[in-house]
Amino acid sequence: MAILFAAFFYFLLPLPLEVRLVLVIIAFAPISAVCTAFTQKCGGNVAMSSTLNSLSILISIVLMTSLMAVLKIA
Repeated sequence: MAILFAAFFYFLLPLPLEVRLVLVIIAFAPISAVCTAFTQKCGGNVAMSSTLNSLSILISIVLMTSLMAVLKIA
């Protein structure tokens, strides 16, 4: 899903290139940290939610760093 958002941001938005590049990077940002609290409030599996949240952060860091290198940002 992030790839679709990133493509939309990069190719279809009529914004300056710098803004579009930032939006592409943001599309690969990790999911919210409040997901675990929301899962607990809903009576869901908190352990799985915590694990997936941690994995999301690790994967997002790798993807965002790779994108910055490929797009020559920073």
